[in-house]
Amino acid sequence: SKSQVYAPISGTVSMIVTKEGEMTGPGTPIIQILNSDRVKVNADTPEKYLRAVKRGDLVQIEFPALQLNKEAAISLIGQTINPANRTFKIEVDLRNPDGMLKPNLLANVLINDFTKKDAISIPVELIQQEVGGKKFVYIVKETPEGLFSSKVYVETSEVQDGMILVESGLEGSETLVNNGARNLVDNEPLEIKNL
Repeated sequence: SKSQVYAPISGTVSMIVTKEGEMTGPGTPIIQILNSDRVKVNADTPEKYLRAVKRGDLVQIEFPALQLNKEAAISLIGQTINPANRTFKIEVDLRNPDGMLKPNLLANVLINDFTKKDAISIPVELIQQEVGGKKFVYIVKETPEGLFSSKVYVETSEVQDGMILVESGLEGSETLVNNGARNLVDNEPLEIKNL
């Protein structure tokens, strides 16, 4: 009865370690078995997202090699910070009935750390700053005499992909001056040219 070897799990043999006729002993691996019906995606997450990431949050997972996107919930959050790269581990459990997801396949995990509805965002290069630190932009002001520049002070917050979130100062319907805005002063006549 001790000569019979039983697999501890159901799965597929992915590697044979010990060949027929070779000697082996207790605790020595003889085959590697994979069960890929369920897989885990592990991600090293920068520590600045500690407050934003919670167990159960939905994340987007991209598999570039397969051109496949999935949405799943975070199943585990690591309890330590890696001192070498200042990250913590997160895990996402995924079902894999068709077996397309393989061990060690590259995946990108996209975490939504900030959401705001009806937000006003503008290109970050349009923001100018006074010596005192106050931020402003120039908008186009229409008057009976023509178009003039108008200096508007703004408060900003988050930056992503070259766009900055404007918390106050703009309503969203203004026309911003982009070309030549660095050389303007307040209430200067403007001429709009199509480039």
